[in-house]
Amino acid sequence: MSTIPEAVTATESAPGHSVNAYLRHKLYRLECERDSMQTRVARLEAKRNVLNQQVRQLWEESILLQESSCSLADVIKPLGDRKALVKVHPDGRMIVEVDRKVDMAEVVANARVALRSDSYKLVRVLPSQVDPLVALMKVEKVPDSTYDVIGGLDKQIRMIAILFSGRYLILVMSVMAILTGFIYNDYFGLAFPLFGTSISYASPDDQFGISEGVYAFGMDPNWHWANNSMTFINSYKMKMSVLLGVSQMIWGLFLRLVNLLHFKKYLELFGSWIGEVIFMFGIFGYLCFSIVYKWLHHWPNPDVAPSLTNMMIQMFLTPGYIDFPLFRASGPAFQASLQGVLAAVSIGAVVWMGCVIPIAACTRKPTHYETLPDHTPEGETKHVEEEDDEDGHSLGDIIIHQGIHVIEYCLECVSHTASYLRLWALSLAHSQLSEVFFEQLMDIGLHMNVPTALRAVILCGLFCAWLGFSAAVLLAIENLSAFLHCLRLHWVEWQSKFLEADGYEFAPLAFEPVTSLIDSAIVARKESAD
Repeated sequence: MSTIPEAVTATESAPGHSVNAYLRHKLYRLECERDSMQTRVARLEAKRNVLNQQVRQLWEESILLQESSCSLADVIKPLGDRKALVKVHPDGRMIVEVDRKVDMAEVVANARVALRSDSYKLVRVLPSQVDPLVALMKVEKVPDSTYDVIGGLDKQIRMIAILFSGRYLILVMSVMAILTGFIYNDYFGLAFPLFGTSISYASPDDQFGISEGVYAFGMDPNWHWANNSMTFINSYKMKMSVLLGVSQMIWGLFLRLVNLLHFKKYLELFGSWIGEVIFMFGIFGYLCFSIVYKWLHHWPNPDVAPSLTNMMIQMFLTPGYIDFPLFRASGPAFQASLQGVLAAVSIGAVVWMGCVIPIAACTRKPTHYETLPDHTPEGETKHVEEEDDEDGHSLGDIIIHQGIHVIEYCLECVSHTASYLRLWALSLAHSQLSEVFFEQLMDIGLHMNVPTALRAVILCGLFCAWLGFSAAVLLAIENLSAFLHCLRLHWVEWQSKFLEADGYEFAPLAFEPVTSLIDSAIVARKESAD
């Protein structure tokens, strides 16, 4: 009776057993497939990481290739405040700044380092070994020919490329030339009565005209036809050049103030910049004020009008003496007192610039004394030579450097103000050339006593000649000359007030690095999301 149920139970459980076996087999296959997929995913992730690392390396290499070449130097000794004394061949020894990316622990004596060629900033510590392959590949002789010699039209193509790259600059120069022509009412040596005239004459034979008010814009055309036009226009252009020059130099001084505040050079701001501003405003600011003041007041008798050149000379050579007062209402005593105060303040500013920084350096670095050995008499001391500061400058070097800076600045203020008079000289030369071209070509044709038809033909030929001379001389040669003069005014007279020229190389506007950075950011975001 007991065996029958067991047989029935075994028969009933056989189908369930086969289903479980099938499911276990299916589950095993799925687990194997899952493990295979996980292995494949891990392999792909590793490959992706390798590719990303290669992309980063290529990007870093491209950045390095775009940078300027570095100079090789040897470290003599590291200094404090991320600076080091290095030896550069063949320039000699110099103190350079260490980049923040460089570990100061690696900057040790006799270490080979790389310096930026533009700013001499230590940017990398090189390995001490020398690659023999690289050493043997150095060029010993200069080649006999270069690519420029056999480059065909490469030189001409580069000249055209230079002109094309400066198209916006040429456009701005053209617009400014047209604006200057409107201001001076000078169009190729001719003056046009665009707004009529503000000068009237009682009769055609009168020598002096009467001004009826201020001209609408620019210069009255009658000044170009007056007998004293050269005297008036030259005086006006000369004073305008001084005003523009002093204004630009003062602007440069305030740009230097921004630099000093940004780099936290408060001692240089207090000991040098304040004196420079006082000196500039005390002498040349007063000169500009006198120019504008003299313009705004009427001088019916030119013989008693003050000469600003003599006034500035007498301000220092003969203080207290006023031949013709500028401030007629206050009298010469007020002007003498004012000029005396300005001269004293300007001289005090020079003393301030020359003394504050050396005194501050002296207080920061006191003289050291030490006791002699025991065999010397008791209490005897010896003087220890003062060591250099962190910048490698001794107190004597600071005094000499500051003295040279003060002398250079005072002389530069005078010479740079006079250098801006080149604007007046250029304007005078251009106006005279335009006038000569018109008088020697077009004016001759206009006054010929020939038939009208023949005169028209002659005028066409003379006009072509006048246009050719004007385009070749004024629009090409003199335009380039004016550009070079203005470039010099920006480089020397203006930038010397604030630019130290030890920063980064100029990088023109380019969109390719920006788009590359955007693409890299997108790839990095996708990686972080995955």
